[in-house]
Amino acid sequence: MWDITADRPAASRDAGTQPAKAAAKPVQRTWISADGRFMVAAEFVAAAGDKIKLKKQAGGQVEIPLAKLGKADQEYVEGLTK
Repeated sequence: MWDITADRPAASRDAGTQPAKAAAKPVQRTWISADGRFMVAAEFVAAAGDKIKLKKQAGGQVEIPLAKLGKADQEYVEGLTK
């Protein structure tokens, strides 16, 4: 299960919802589940197979199936991994 920070509504997403090329430094953003019920503030670490690894703002890391994320987050990961 993810350690979720639901204190931010979906409307206040961090900037950077467009797919990005490789960033010079990790970007903190709010990742939102496909159903919109869960959010986590984290930086992208890596993608392996159908999962991504995120470094949580609150500390620690979490692995999440890419399919569980919303479309904007999936597109963002695609842009990072191309």
